[in-house]
Amino acid sequence: TFFPLAKLDEAFEKGDMAAIEECLAPEVLLHDREVRVDRNWCKDAFDRHIAAFPDHRMLVDHLVAEGDIVAATTRYTGTHLGLFHWGNYGPWEPTGKSFCAREADFFRLAEGKIVEMWIAWDRTTFVRQLGVVDQPPTPQG
Repeated sequence: TFFPLAKLDEAFEKGDMAAIEECLAPEVLLHDREVRVDRNWCKDAFDRHIAAFPDHRMLVDHLVAEGDIVAATTRYTGTHLGLFHWGNYGPWEPTGKSFCAREADFFRLAEGKIVEMWIAWDRTTFVRQLGVVDQPPTPQG
């Protein structure tokens, strides 16, 4: 299975819509929220992260693929330098604090594009390191 990890990193780090279109199907099922989202939703999410954490990085520790499923363990790092508001997060004014939170990501691909994603990440560490008040997640978050 081909997995466009370099392009996904590029999309996430730069909010590059062309890279997003290369990586994602027109609609993706997000299992952590049980919602279907389109590429514009993903671009908006990436843009909000870039604005709030301009030095953010997604570092891949492990990557395993079997059939149409790809699993990755990652670390998401950055410094909170801009306003962050996304779903249940924020609005949080910049704290200037850095964070490093771990994720376990699973992707299902069809025709070389991500069609389903399962993302489990350490939300508690993220908000604690930033020193902000967390709100409970909602399915629409």
